[in-house]
Amino acid sequence: MKRRTFRTTAIVCSLVVLSGCASRLDRAEIVAAQTGGAPAAAGAGAQAGVDPSTIGGVAPGTDTGTGAVAPGVDPGTAPGSVTEPGSTGTAPGTGAAGPATTTGGTTTTDSTGSKGNTGTTGATGSTAKANNLPITVGFVGSITGLYGTSFRPALNAIQANITDLNAKGGVNGHPIKLIVADDAGDPSTYVAQLRRMVESDKVLAFVGNTHAASLSQAAIDYVESKQIPILDGDDSNLLAPTSHMIFGFGAAGLGLNGTEFAAARDLVGKGKKAGFISCQEVQQCADYAQGFAEYAKKAGFTPVFAGRASLTAPDFTANCLQARNAQAEILFLRIDINSVKRIARDCSRQGYKPVYVTAPVLTDPSYPSNPAFDKIITPSQQFPFINDKLPEEKRFRSVLSRVISVDQIFASHAQGWNVANIFAEAVKRGIAPDATPSTELILKGLWSFKNVTLGGTSQPLTYVKGQPPAHLKNVCAFPMQIQNGKWTAPFGNKPSCL
Repeated sequence: MKRRTFRTTAIVCSLVVLSGCASRLDRAEIVAAQTGGAPAAAGAGAQAGVDPSTIGGVAPGTDTGTGAVAPGVDPGTAPGSVTEPGSTGTAPGTGAAGPATTTGGTTTTDSTGSKGNTGTTGATGSTAKANNLPITVGFVGSITGLYGTSFRPALNAIQANITDLNAKGGVNGHPIKLIVADDAGDPSTYVAQLRRMVESDKVLAFVGNTHAASLSQAAIDYVESKQIPILDGDDSNLLAPTSHMIFGFGAAGLGLNGTEFAAARDLVGKGKKAGFISCQEVQQCADYAQGFAEYAKKAGFTPVFAGRASLTAPDFTANCLQARNAQAEILFLRIDINSVKRIARDCSRQGYKPVYVTAPVLTDPSYPSNPAFDKIITPSQQFPFINDKLPEEKRFRSVLSRVISVDQIFASHAQGWNVANIFAEAVKRGIAPDATPSTELILKGLWSFKNVTLGGTSQPLTYVKGQPPAHLKNVCAFPMQIQNGKWTAPFGNKPSCL
């Protein structure tokens, strides 16, 4: 009875504003609440529920490698340096969003395009004359450093979408001005950039922040004190579903990891033996590992292998051999994108070819041409990026194909695209053509969402004032899988849920 009471309290406290609880939940309590499992004992770390000593896991400290540059870090770009995501002439996959100007460590994308004299009709049916007042918003995220490879394409899609909207007269006649800053995965830089944009640049909201490694309680406290919304760009940070000022697009925190298990269950069936490999250096990896066994069991899998390795490891052969010896048929990967590629390489060399499962941002356009990734599964939080039947899917592919080749479009682009659409929909609902843009009106628009699907491209989105929008029960995503060298969406726009 005591255990049930604790779990109920933990879940309630993680779903509402935490000021109503005696104290903020610690990380282990949040993990327990988001997985539905019992709270882990202090110091349990990443192996909770899966003991490497009994199932063949590689303990932390094994296969760390020496002297390697962290994957995803461009040695020619210092962390925190200014980037210009909107510049033209970028390499395939990076996209372009119009002219960019750099000021004070940020990049401003001001692709206002043409300004219509009348606004589009919003949720209230207003046809008032547009005053063309701009809406200034910010993006702060990890677009260089360890996470840069994964998250920069999401930003590119946000920029491309906003550029297209501005070219058509903005949203309700209001052009959107996007200011971009890179936190290089550093929590203190993230908070500093949030503060600077709110207090100096006067942004009204944040659109698409990719803060997987950089979101902290200090950042949440700041935006809550200012009542500035963050439209989450990746939803993966454990703290994302604990704040009423972070507006997610579906499952969040460890619930996002649960979507991987739902997709795998529906594509390969229950009863399989499952293992995982996650990184040692990043807290997110430890959180994922802690919830692995609970999610595996919910999906009908038997957890048999728990592996940890360094992001700088040049070789993962030991992990592959232990996963193979444990007879893991499915291998879940929570590590950086370059390590995912090295794991597939090293396992293939040992003749070990499990079905890999990983997050959408840990894939890229090269995967279909890599035989090691045949059958790999990823759960797309947004519409499957290969689809082109719905009007919004057609617009997505049409706009993105202007700046990158169609075969370079992948899941991270769809994720960023729909975050921009969530913002645009909130503006349509909250800011009339003749209104002065404000944070209050953007929030009004967001809080009007009730089962909004963005033209069928999203899971139903409902935001309730004063409550974290990323509800834990919404552990759903659209399964995608590589088959015969091509991405497929076996269930189309029907999500799998855990």
